[in-house]
Amino acid sequence: MQIVSTVASRPADEPEGELTYATTKIEAALDIAQTGRDAQLTLRPTEVTMPELEGRTPEVDPVLFERADPAELTASLDVEDWLKSSEGVLVLGAALTDPAGDALPIEDDDPRLVDLDEDGRPGVTIRLGGFRIYAVVRVLVSFDGAATKEEVAGTATLTLDFEVLGDDIPFVTARARIEDAASETEVIESSATFRLIRVPAPDAPPSEEQ
Repeated sequence: MQIVSTVASRPADEPEGELTYATTKIEAALDIAQTGRDAQLTLRPTEVTMPELEGRTPEVDPVLFERADPAELTASLDVEDWLKSSEGVLVLGAALTDPAGDALPIEDDDPRLVDLDEDGRPGVTIRLGGFRIYAVVRVLVSFDGAATKEEVAGTATLTLDFEVLGDDIPFVTARARIEDAASETEVIESSATFRLIRVPAPDAPPSEEQ
């Protein structure tokens, strides 16, 4: 499964300024347990490509996705094979009683924090060039699209929430810099799409066409 999110923005003090587009791509494994026209979806990201930040591309250790609890969603198909899902939540770096509703930790000694990448730092570590940012991240996602025999595709709702716990960047506080950048930027529009290609189960017998 692939989810692609694009955000268009421009400087807040330039209402006629040129738009800048930032794209995030998420590759994920989606397990489907279907009963009739209803299904339980279990989504686990396998790779995330994030937009550049001040000329550097943020990266995380893929092991995070293996250790984090997957996002669980319910979905249904209407009579025209249109799929709509509930909202699922994925939290990286914290164990929350209510993953979708609890406030994220903001201090590095919060007992809810989980050192998911086991590097001795709270939360998850985001590599930015030679620097490190320590954070906790929450992603909310849902799907709305058309299903065919080959694929399911349509629009996604993708919401990212995060808190910076600390960093090792000299002379700069990452949390303050990110807050400043957000206040100096106006988001004009955002959109997300998804595409799921049907893959037979490993033990599925070959079809007659094969």
